Amino acid sequence: MSSNLIAAVVHADGVHPQRIVSRVIAPLRRQGTALAGVIELEAETASQAREQRLKNLATGEVVTIADGDVSVLNELALGIVQTMHADPPRLLIVSGFGRVEAAGAGMRHAIRAAIDLGIPALVTVPVANLESWRTFAGPLAVEMPPEMPAIEEWLRARGLLALAVPPAIARPSSVLEKRNVT
Repeated sequence: MSSNLIAAVVHADGVHPQRIVSRVIAPLRRQGTALAGVIELEAETASQAREQRLKNLATGEVVTIADGDVSVLNELALGIVQTMHADPPRLLIVSGFGRVEAAGAGMRHAIRAAIDLGIPALVTVPVANLESWRTFAGPLAVEMPPEMPAIEEWLRARGLLALAVPPAIARPSSVLEKRNVT
């Protein structure tokens, strides 16, 4: 698994793995890992459910995309590509290889740029787009379930996630140490 530059987190159609992606990002942010890409934000209202809201991980900017507005998604991807060239991140995260990407546009450009730059990429892929994904990514990608242990193992294999260090265990003083105390 360590030779794969890209990890595809394959999930059921209609299920958006925002929570697992958020769980992946949290320790990386705590470590100060430079990230690029986008995550899809969960809808908070009924009107937001009809739109796609994407957060740029490098800038924090949130972009709202109406259904079918490919141009905004392409512009966002272009900005991410420019950022990766100017200040390469340690990891690209794309929360959704959707219909637009399956058709050859959108975040596909950012994923391709990451591949060209040798930057590992973590991409969520719905089952409906799996064949398009496989055609695009080929042998550079490994597929995994949306489960933290598999994702964490992939991140560690690329040196992106530090091993959790257990708290120091208090060791009892030895008899010799006690005698030398004045």
